Amino acid sequence: MKKWVPILWIIVLAVMFGGVVFAVIKFWPYFKQFPEMVEKVPATGWLLMGLATSLCYLMDYLRLYTLLRVLGHRLNLWAGLQAMAVSEFASIVTPTAELHIPATVYVLVKKHVPVAQATAATVSKTLYILMWVSLFGLVAVNFPGHAKLPHWFEHYTIYCSIPIGLIVAFFFCIVFFAVAINRAMRDRMEMPGIKPWKKRVFRWLQHSTANLAVIGTSTDLMHFLAHVSAIGYIFAYCVLGYVLSYYFDLHVTFVHALLVFTLSLVIIYIGIVPGSIGVAEIGTALMLDPNLFDKGVPHPALVVAILLRFFSRYLMLFPGGGIFLHIVYTEGFKYFERRASQRMAAK
Repeated sequence: MKKWVPILWIIVLAVMFGGVVFAVIKFWPYFKQFPEMVEKVPATGWLLMGLATSLCYLMDYLRLYTLLRVLGHRLNLWAGLQAMAVSEFASIVTPTAELHIPATVYVLVKKHVPVAQATAATVSKTLYILMWVSLFGLVAVNFPGHAKLPHWFEHYTIYCSIPIGLIVAFFFCIVFFAVAINRAMRDRMEMPGIKPWKKRVFRWLQHSTANLAVIGTSTDLMHFLAHVSAIGYIFAYCVLGYVLSYYFDLHVTFVHALLVFTLSLVIIYIGIVPGSIGVAEIGTALMLDPNLFDKGVPHPALVVAILLRFFSRYLMLFPGGGIFLHIVYTEGFKYFERRASQRMAAK
């Protein structure tokens, strides 16, 4: 089986690359003047974009680092970058990003983070950013300057409100019922004749729930910094969007940029297509200019939306896919080899 992994690796990367090429060819009228527009950006502009992009990834790393510190584990920068890259890869290639949590946990476990801690930190990281994005999205929709946004955002209040309520309810239940959950998992593990794999699942749920309760009730400075890092990520994303808008001649104020790019993140997190590809770009461009499709192509708003997504997300797509498949190839088969050895020894 192991010999097929390199072939799988090549196929996955080829499909990803092929999808990008197909999109460019399909929408060539929107891209044919792209290089000419990009060439007009001075070196200073690219430097500022690079700094803003680096700030996005730094905030993303700090979100995970601080949550693991609450649980007593230090995550080094290289391991954190690998986990982030794999998380972005899994988010983009799955319909509602549902596999990014197990993929991130898998990488962290391979970097010697206990599975329960990795699960609790990754789940908390996802819920916290969703909570803050929704909260700031709620402010953006109801901001006095919201009239500048397309009219179809008038109904986004409910979409921004629901995640906040669900997340608060989730952590409340975890904290309030932590003891009951722990007792229920322990009782199930002690049931006679329980299968080993079920016992492992219940133990994982027991420990993960306990670690989530620790995070949810923590008064540690690192827990506070985890929330600061989530807010910092949103701010860094908006700064990146503002810098791009400035250098591509979209005259928007910084306040308007905060409104638009905060809601751009809302679209990303509530989109139901893989990675919100296409939906986020078009939605962001329309918020920058509601008359986008009444003008010639490529419109600067669309260029800004595409580059914003590229720098903040797609940049990690191929490295993330490569890292994930490399870990599977080098580490993932050790479990199966160990189990095979145990069965041979039992015989």
